[in-house]
Amino acid sequence: MTAWGQDKPEKVIKMTPTDSIVPKVKNEQAPLPQVENRRIAGGAFFLTFWGNRLMAEVAPQFLYKINTRTHIGIGSTVGYLRADVNGGTYEHNYYALRGILRFMVFENIYLHGEYEMINGLKYNVISPLIQRDWMPSLLVGATYRSQMSHQAFSTLSVFYNALYQSSGLRIVYGSPLVIRVGFEYEW
Repeated sequence: MTAWGQDKPEKVIKMTPTDSIVPKVKNEQAPLPQVENRRIAGGAFFLTFWGNRLMAEVAPQFLYKINTRTHIGIGSTVGYLRADVNGGTYEHNYYALRGILRFMVFENIYLHGEYEMINGLKYNVISPLIQRDWMPSLLVGATYRSQMSHQAFSTLSVFYNALYQSSGLRIVYGSPLVIRVGFEYEW
């Protein structure tokens, strides 16, 4: 027994002048979560009979996951339009290039925006003048993404075309509402 009434002697801690009695904290940040399958390829298709219009399009796209919630990408659109205008029937093919940005707000639900430049026939409702031209389109809306397998997804997108013109010069979309159904594959 020691002088203080203990059975065992106290453990002596030897300290050097560079040691501190404050515990050391490592200055390391937690690693960022890994984003699997950063690339997404896929696209959508669209078919509508809207009033006096028939419109069908295919819209392939390629996206990149910046992080687990944000996707950015590019896409194209190829389509066919037939419309009855001013007593005549006009048919033509059109194509578009588009930039895509979407952000996940809830599980499988994304805010989705696209800016596209469409090359198609532009006509004036007042006069019979028809010409091929580039026309802008700004689609804003939401996309619902449903997982079909580990890397495959189906999508349903509903957009509002913020640059839609209901009179005067008109673009290929017959309505400000645009709906697309599509598929995507991640790798």
